[in-house]
Amino acid sequence: MQSTGRVWDRHAIREEVWRRGSTLNRIDRKYGLTPSSARVALRRPNKAGELALADFLGVPVEDLFRYRTASSPENGSASEHGKSSRNGNSVSTGGRP
Repeated sequence: MQSTGRVWDRHAIREEVWRRGSTLNRIDRKYGLTPSSARVALRRPNKAGELALADFLGVPVEDLFRYRTASSPENGSASEHGKSSRNGNSVSTGGRP
């Protein structure tokens, strides 16, 4: 996968999936994911959904979700789970979104 230089946000990702004749639900099924994984990945970190979208679009995950990692480099990758508190410490969500 090559970097495209394109600015990706959740709207651009969804639009490109549609442009290529697919849907987020179809991506979930194609990659054997639980329903809504790709949709959830557009709103918050979801490793499986992020990887499926990146593979489907042929864009490196770090480029596709750059908007997530650019503002919080201490979180590591776009696929980290959990939320950050105001002081930057990780806060467990207890398995809930």
